[in-house]
Amino acid sequence: MRKHFCLSKVIAILFLFASLCNSSVSYAQLSKQGKKAVKELVKRYNSEGYKSESMLYTMSEEISRFRQKVETGDYTVLTSDGAGASSFAAEASALQAAASLYATAAGSTITAGLEREIGNVGENYDIFHGSYVQNVQKYITPLLKKEMKFIKQNSNIVSVRVGYSIDENSAKKAREEALDATVKTVAEGQAFGDAVRKYVEQNVSVTE
Repeated sequence: MRKHFCLSKVIAILFLFASLCNSSVSYAQLSKQGKKAVKELVKRYNSEGYKSESMLYTMSEEISRFRQKVETGDYTVLTSDGAGASSFAAEASALQAAASLYATAAGSTITAGLEREIGNVGENYDIFHGSYVQNVQKYITPLLKKEMKFIKQNSNIVSVRVGYSIDENSAKKAREEALDATVKTVAEGQAFGDAVRKYVEQNVSVTE
């Protein structure tokens, strides 16, 4: 039993060492612009009273790993704030805010393209836009991966700032599912719905 305990401690120490090394490498591999962005964000977040909640990473290391997502992979990254009676409640609020932010941007992109191509569709446009944004938020929420989290407390309110990443391949599928659900719900069998499907098929970039 004692040998097993010692081995566990060694493994834990090695894991901690590897984690710290990886975080240092993240900063070292950033572009000059990326390193500048990290320093500016650390300064701003500290001035706003945020602190790292992580036991393994400093604020600089967390932001560096988050920034590396932008520079080394096909990811979309989002940062959102949340507040609540606990860290858990505040994080749930931040997650909802991030999903809403993403969905709103996706909705603006596709409906702007539709309006350019199809023209003024009046009430149909508003109904489609609202439904699409709601569906994107539903499908994208489970894909948001937490990359960093900072916390501060004022009186009984806990505030958090959370950074999320989204793999673009998964996000594209989610947007396509949201579009399909929207057309089926609000435009199936209508000339507007047929125009939407035709436009998306011919302009795949709209949902990218």
